[in-house]
Amino acid sequence: MSKAPPLDTTSRYIEANDLRFHVLMAGTGDPVLFLHGFPDHAATWKGLMGQLAHHFHVIAPDQRGYNLTSRPEELESYRTDLLVADMIALLDAMNLKQVTICGHDWGGIIAFHLAMRHPDRVNKLIILNSVHPYIFQDRIWDDPKQRQASQYFGQMLAGKPPAIFSEENCETLIENWFAGPLADGQITLEDIEIYRAAWTRPGVWQAMINWYRASGYNVPRPGEASPETRWTSGLDYKVEQPVLLLWGEEDRVFVRDLATDLAAHTKDLSIKWLEGVGHAPQRTVPDRCAREIITFLSTTPPNVTNNLAHKNGINSA
Repeated sequence: MSKAPPLDTTSRYIEANDLRFHVLMAGTGDPVLFLHGFPDHAATWKGLMGQLAHHFHVIAPDQRGYNLTSRPEELESYRTDLLVADMIALLDAMNLKQVTICGHDWGGIIAFHLAMRHPDRVNKLIILNSVHPYIFQDRIWDDPKQRQASQYFGQMLAGKPPAIFSEENCETLIENWFAGPLADGQITLEDIEIYRAAWTRPGVWQAMINWYRASGYNVPRPGEASPETRWTSGLDYKVEQPVLLLWGEEDRVFVRDLATDLAAHTKDLSIKWLEGVGHAPQRTVPDRCAREIITFLSTTPPNVTNNLAHKNGINSA
């Protein structure tokens, strides 16, 4: 992982939406909420937070079911509306009226939902290799390449995830995903230990997979007909907030058109293409991401309300 300035991180637990959230925080200034994806955790943002904490108040929770946050067992507990409500409740518990949200993978999908459903709470969006939730479904239906790339998603939806996704296969997963990044210095042994702990907690893989199973997405097999009635019909796709999209061009999860499709549904979109970067730029090139984010957020006036609210304390456990 690229070297960042020293990061003095606070780890705490915050009660919100009847759950106990583990949250990492650092820095002062305007707040930026970081939402991780599958199968990550709050510390996946460590390198980027280290770059940004000298400019902003950076906040990264383990989301519902992940790592040290509460892990409900029921499938229905992972519906999208509850995942969105979690973050609103977390902002309320922290006395934050409005934030910039930075999301990757599933975290980006939740970030878009927050911006569309609660526009008064979201100042700007920063999206790293993630997608607008409705555009994503449309692409799965209409684009053979995205449908093929999303077949793993269909396995998750059907409750038949790849067998490797389990606590017992943690070491194989670490070897498969992180041997290369470790050798390249993009990730450290300390980072891997955090993943090892996060991925071996009882029931954690079922909880993470439940995000897919409860999502409501539809992923037909290649060659199958798309449904005649689409759940995206009639939905308002528009995102009112300024959006910065950082897109690793070597992504194999999402097709490039998902990035360019976004222009038709945003008022203010800036896309920065990251050549030679894959699906997780926050881990592999946090310095490059930080430069773009600082430039993007420098046009936002200081948020006095949030700064004062933060000084008044946080409702933590």
